[in-house]
Parts: sequence; C-alpha cells; structure tokens
Amino acid sequence: MTWMLDSTFHPLSYNHLIRLTDDVGILEHAMGALPKREHGYCSDDNARALIVVTRAGDAPELRGLADRYLAFLRHAYRGDGQFLNRLEYDRTWDVRRGETLDDGSGRALWALGIAAVGAPEAHIRWAATELFTDAAVFRPRYPRSAAFAAVGACELLAVGNHDGAEGLAHHAVAQIGAPRSGTWIWPEDQLTYANALLPHALISVGFVLNDDSALDRGLAMLHWLVDLCTAPDGHLSVCPSTGWTPTNLTRGGHQQPIEVSTLADAAAAAYRATTDGYWLVVLQKCIRWFLGENDGKSVMIDASSGGGYDGLQPNGVNPNQGAESTLAMLSTLQHADSHASIAAGVFGPNL
Repeated sequence: MTWMLDSTFHPLSYNHLIRLTDDVGILEHAMGALPKREHGYCSDDNARALIVVTRAGDAPELRGLADRYLAFLRHAYRGDGQFLNRLEYDRTWDVRRGETLDDGSGRALWALGIAAVGAPEAHIRWAATELFTDAAVFRPRYPRSAAFAAVGACELLAVGNHDGAEGLAHHAVAQIGAPRSGTWIWPEDQLTYANALLPHALISVGFVLNDDSALDRGLAMLHWLVDLCTAPDGHLSVCPSTGWTPTNLTRGGHQQPIEVSTLADAAAAAYRATTDGYWLVVLQKCIRWFLGENDGKSVMIDASSGGGYDGLQPNGVNPNQGAESTLAMLSTLQHADSHASIAAGVFGPNL
C-alpha cells in the first residue's frame, strides 16, 4: 500500500534503501542520495535494514535483501554473543574504530528476534532463530544496549518460551532501573539518544512476561518523555543530539530521525500492551514529524530519491541521506501500514 500526499510524493518508497544496498549489505553513509562507498558498512545499519525489510513482508522489490542483511550479521558474529561492527568497503573489519560495540550487538539481537518471528521466508526465520539463540549469552553493559537486545528477545517470547530471550529480558529490566521521583523521573541524569528505547524495552518485557511493575514503569517513562518532546503547539520536538538535562531543555538544535523512529516504536509497543488510543496519536505525531510538522516545518523525506534526510537543523535539513536516517524514516512510516486509523489521520481518506 502506498500513500500519496500529492502526485509525486510517495512516503513508502524503498528506492533509496535499494540504492544503498549492494551484494554485501547496506552502505552506511551517502552524499545527498549518492552512496559513499569509502565509509563501508556497519552491523548497526544492517540490523536496522533487516528489521525494515522484515516488517515490509513479501514486498516484491525487496526480495533477497533480508538474506544479505542477515548474512552480514552472521559474518559479523564473533561467536561469544557479540558482533563486530564496522566493515570496510574492501571487506576487512576495521578494528581501529572499535572491534565490537555493545549497541551494535544489541541491535543485532533485536533484528534477529524480529526476523526469527516475522520473516516471510522459512529459511530466514530458521537462520535468525539459530543465530539469536547462540548470541543470547550476551549481557550488555549499558542500558540502551540491553534494551535493544530485550526488544528482540520479546519478539520470541511473544510466541513461546526461550531461555536465552528471557535472560536478556530480565537483564534489561535490571539495567534500565526504575523511574525517579520528582519532576525529572528519567533514570539517567541526561537524555541522550534513542531515548524512548528504554521505556520500549520495559513495556515489551512487562507485556510478554506479565510483569506489571515493568510495564507500569515503562508507560510512566514514555508518557513523561512524550510530554517533554511535545512543543506548545502540539507538534513533536525531540531531544537534540546535544541532549537534555534537568537544567537545559532548550528546543531546536540538531534533531536526528532515529530519535523519532525510536519514539514511534515505543508508542506502537505501548498501544499493543494497552490498546490505549493515546499511543496512536503519538504515532501520528512521529509520522507527521517526517512530513514537516516539526520545529523547522521541513519535510524530512526526499521525494525524488525516497531517502530520509540525516537531520533537522536550525537552518533547515541536512541533505545527506545515509542508512540510519533513511531506515528511521521508513520504519516510522511502516507503522501506518499496521494501523489504518493512523494512515487516515496522517494522509487523509484517499488511501
């Protein structure tokens, strides 16, 4: 299904995703819409890409891409629960920039959990399950890394028992911690990046494991974050890349698409757990952020390429269209595919 704002604008075009992908995987960066091969690939983006193509279902133009992204993660797997992260264009791993990355390993587990349950191809589901099970010994050191892994674990736990997935889920709840009292309830001293991921993990774990405490903590944190990220006129104004602290909540700055997509995923999880229509409204705001309802009133999608711009700046958009931003845009708009009421509210009645 494709929604059209006008005769040239197709929000769910996968053209740029295909442009960025070669026979190895998805390239990390772009100059405008042109892939920058010199920067190579990373496990983070190939995990994100596997999630997007899995959510796309059996889209004809994407057939075969899940194999490439999953094969990339399999090649990156170190054998001890962690994944190598950066691959040069000449297919050598760049250990100078960090051999492994906790966030990359957590994202890999998230993608593997989604593919293990949702991929339309049986061989993808089987291979993703095998790799997830082997890598589930990983115990991330940081809350976001643990949260990425837990969200993937919850995909498997939603359909059956899995000891490794349950271990990751409980580990994330302990790593994230509980909301604080007072006006700053966030369990960290600063909001940094992918902030909604933390309540997303708590909500998902609480829902699939019937842990009311984790669910309530996640919902409280997500409500608080949405309030903080809502401008006085109601549009979404997310945490900039410089972060927010209790004494510095300045709006504007450089806003990254990943912040919006993470919030959209968390709102979708909250709706699944509660069926509260409030979370569909939040999802609409996330989609509308990409369509121009943001601080800069700037559309964050290149209609000609199908790519997502790398950031919203005080003076306009960053015109580069790398993998992270394009995948953040696509994954957010995909939520309209799951909820017809969101699509109607965002794109109008002519679906």
